[in-house]
Amino acid sequence: MSMHRILVTVGGTVAFAIALWVPVSPAHAQNTVSLEVEGLFTTYVTGAVGVGSESEVIEHKVVDATGQEIIRKIPGRLKYLDITMERGITRNLDLADWRELVETNRMGDARADIVVSAYDREMRKIAGWDGTECWPSRIENLLPDPASESDVLVERLVIVCEGLVRTE
Repeated sequence: MSMHRILVTVGGTVAFAIALWVPVSPAHAQNTVSLEVEGLFTTYVTGAVGVGSESEVIEHKVVDATGQEIIRKIPGRLKYLDITMERGITRNLDLADWRELVETNRMGDARADIVVSAYDREMRKIAGWDGTECWPSRIENLLPDPASESDVLVERLVIVCEGLVRTE
């Protein structure tokens, strides 16, 4: 989610400044996403992309009754997209601990079923997806770039799944 920093200065004999982070798109900021990793933890994230699937496209050349060559596009291998989630960095190590299971070759412990849930601003569940045999393929900690105006610390996790279905 893209954010803009607004600096509010309060004057008088004692002056101080407050930095507020305001979402660029308030409509998107009103939703919350949770990640439940079966048997390990549940956490909330500020964004999730790649929750879905795709099929490879196979082009098959055929000849119709008139002798005209036609290219038919048919679905090939089914692939589940990599889910990328972000949240602000906190003292909570649940994402890092899950990734460490992969880094230390404990894949039996790392593979887990997951539930991704989306909530509206009143925290009512509006959508859900169940993932099977999932594990974190990448974790990335994004520290502030001194050349940027942003000082947001972000933790990004990429999750791969062998199956994913929308349940709500």
